[in-house]
Amino acid sequence: PYSFKELQARVKAKITRPPVPVRRLRQDRLTGVLSETAFLEELQRENGRMRPAEDIGYVACIGLSELEVMADRLGRSGDAPIIKQLIALVTFDGDDTEVLGRDSEGNILLMMPENSAEEAEKRLKGLTRRVVGHTFVVGEEMMRLTPVVGFTPLNSETSAELLYDHTM
Repeated sequence: PYSFKELQARVKAKITRPPVPVRRLRQDRLTGVLSETAFLEELQRENGRMRPAEDIGYVACIGLSELEVMADRLGRSGDAPIIKQLIALVTFDGDDTEVLGRDSEGNILLMMPENSAEEAEKRLKGLTRRVVGHTFVVGEEMMRLTPVVGFTPLNSETSAELLYDHTM
């Protein structure tokens, strides 16, 4: 049982409450993965755990070279199906230690904290092949898109923002 007055007060409070600024959201509204800000916080936390001589842990930025053109052509929300399909491709063979995020440009951010250089390279090459072979579907259109992948090792002496910049 509920009180109608209490329900009314809660609805009114929700309506009058100012929206959360996008930069403070933990999850990307479109995809459900971490927002850029939340991802960078997680990256900084993981990066802080690293010992200087370790070569385990990588961060990658996965984008599509045609995404900006597609967003212009289809409208800002028109690229949503493309980004969702890209996330499905990224998560296809991921493991539980990986962390996903999305930046403001529509790129997918991938942290692979327990991977060696060889494992990260193998993972990203496989992902690149999967994206190249995938036919993206948007409405009635089918298209092939070109992946753009950059990655860099985690480094306890480098900030999360600088690591992110190195993947671009």
